Amino acid sequence: MFIFKLLSKVVVLGTIILGLYHIHIAEADDSITKPGCRSSCGKLSIPYPFGSSDSESHCRIRPSRFRVYCDDSTDPPTPYMDNKGSNLQILNISLEDHEMRIAMWIGRDCYNSSGYDANSSNSPWLNLHDFPISNTKNRFIVVGCDTYAYFLDREGNFSFGCMSACNDISEVTNGSCSGIGCCETSIPRNSFNYNISIYSYRNHTEVLGFNPCSYAFVAANGFYNFSSGDLLQLALEKAPLVLDWTIGDKKCDVHREHPLYRRQKWSGVQVHLFRRFPWQSVSPEWLSRYFHMDILYFVLSIDIVWED
Repeated sequence: MFIFKLLSKVVVLGTIILGLYHIHIAEADDSITKPGCRSSCGKLSIPYPFGSSDSESHCRIRPSRFRVYCDDSTDPPTPYMDNKGSNLQILNISLEDHEMRIAMWIGRDCYNSSGYDANSSNSPWLNLHDFPISNTKNRFIVVGCDTYAYFLDREGNFSFGCMSACNDISEVTNGSCSGIGCCETSIPRNSFNYNISIYSYRNHTEVLGFNPCSYAFVAANGFYNFSSGDLLQLALEKAPLVLDWTIGDKKCDVHREHPLYRRQKWSGVQVHLFRRFPWQSVSPEWLSRYFHMDILYFVLSIDIVWED
């Protein structure tokens, strides 16, 4: 009877904690920032483990990849990864999906009646050390009628690409990206960096009137919808690109059976937690710290274990 009463109290306590936590989360709208830390930059919410570069060091975890530089000279302020010099503007950070969206340049390879137009052309590159490009939520897209382009790993591990061709604008179909005016392909896993190289078979001489430039870029699924008018001029300079972010060297889906599950045992007590950062080790000190900060993560149950 004594054990039953004790367990009942623990369950009730767990229910109270859960209720308070869900109210907190509903108000926070999935964006948890440490107290006293800058919570936003322009339209971007800055959730822990990320933190603003002008906040105290405790506002984020140590690696520089979790630092958000906020350029307050623009209206609205513009957030960048690590520092402004990275030129990688952050569009969104998701705790739920462990993803970050950044704005990445679109590559151009342009021609005019005199030949190659260097002033209108560029070859973008990306070099990340920690956050891989999501292979499930991005596509490599190429637009043009005299075009082939490559995505090249900067470390020389692999390369891939696709070819797009057409002789007349009447041959293309809006919304179709199957190789006539537009082609696309998937991104390999564990891609951290790339160079984009764009080429032409005949310098666009046979399609110059309606397609002076070729374009190539990596973009989030669903962002780009091909239109025949893009062959004359693509009215985009950047495209959103999705990165997977983690703490440590493993993604959430390799931690036990559930991506957000961790179980620890100490002093005869087993605590079951669903929380946002499963790669952190759980300790009594960690629990105490987050109790006081009012951001304890999904305490489901506490079972008292009696051992002889």
